[in-house]
Amino acid sequence: MLGTSALCYEFWRLTIFGIGSIKNEIFQGFK
Repeated sequence: MLGTSALCYEFWRLTIFGIGSIKNEIFQGFK
């Protein structure tokens, strides 16, 4: 159970980080 929870945490952390990176690229494109 703990291993699954850690895996989900990593997945969400990477997903949120990835979305943030995409947003940064879009904002850079507008400038």
